[in-house]
Amino acid sequence: MPDVFVGLTALKFLYLSNNSLSQIPGTARHLTDLNYLNITDNIFTILPSWLDKLKSLTEIRMYNNKLGALPEQIGGLASLQELHVMNNLLEELPSELVLCKRLKKLLLQSNRLVNLPEEFGELEVLSELDLRFNALTDLPESMAKLTRLRFLDLRANMLTTLPDWLALLPSLEKLDLRWNRLTSLPAAFRELEERGCVIYL
Repeated sequence: MPDVFVGLTALKFLYLSNNSLSQIPGTARHLTDLNYLNITDNIFTILPSWLDKLKSLTEIRMYNNKLGALPEQIGGLASLQELHVMNNLLEELPSELVLCKRLKKLLLQSNRLVNLPEEFGELEVLSELDLRFNALTDLPESMAKLTRLRFLDLRANMLTTLPDWLALLPSLEKLDLRWNRLTSLPAAFRELEERGCVIYL
């Protein structure tokens, strides 16, 4: 791709979906007013290390690629509110992700995640978390701090037990646990249902 971004420093919306792209030109690092970036349905395997230069980003869509990891620099995106990374090859998340303190929606469906960062609960304004079709065997205890979480999708992982704190998340409205390996549920789950949370088992 030619350096088409030279001089476009006021650009706010960039849609590059369905182009067989594997990289973004380095000149895109100067798009400091960019709010929305869509690189879905391409062939990216890595993301540029200068991603944190795009300080104004509030939403990134990068699903349907071949990403094996997210760069640690993603933690520099202080304005980020939505991150869509479904259908990639992620096996872990960088701990720096929890520095995205405004992140509200995190969609990680259909990756290869086996665990989450221990500090994951520091994403304190997170309201929607989609982790279905991964390989999670447990959840970090820090997630008990996700008091604004409304929707949690854990379908099709490898969970055999659930922590008691999961039933105590005060804002939870929908919890999907189907297609795991659960043998029992914490007793507190009855209170969760009585509070109005819809639970799928």
